[in-house]
Amino acid sequence: MGARLGLETFTRVAEILFPWFMLLFVVFVVSLITATDMHKILPVFDQGLKPVFRGAIPAAAFPFMELVLFMMLFPSMNRAEEMRRGMLLGATLGGIILIITTVLTILVVGAVPSARYAYPGYALARRINIGDFFQRVEAILALMWTITFYFKIMVYF
Repeated sequence: MGARLGLETFTRVAEILFPWFMLLFVVFVVSLITATDMHKILPVFDQGLKPVFRGAIPAAAFPFMELVLFMMLFPSMNRAEEMRRGMLLGATLGGIILIITTVLTILVVGAVPSARYAYPGYALARRINIGDFFQRVEAILALMWTITFYFKIMVYF
């Protein structure tokens, strides 16, 4: 849809779906707070700082590749400064969401099991259990993934 109808349509759809994504993300995080165990994140920097950077740099590059494509749009924009500010805000918010998700995964599942999972977020969604009526909410996570994959694919077209 965005590839055929243009960038403006793409951004309008993003404005509509972004609040829904954030609402689902907040529900996801709040419902997992009771399942966290602070002992699973310790010891911090057990092997030193070098292994942390060795694992963090490649993992941080993939989610932010779209920023390079957005930078190609700067010369053709009327309000490039406004786009720059929005791009920095989006990158910061995306980084915060990734950090929250990673820390939450380690606090709930543990570092070693979360490193073995292909989709650790799915393992988190399986752990959500509030009473007997709000459990196994993998469909919410699948909806969040669908929203983000839609935009990731549309950026490349």
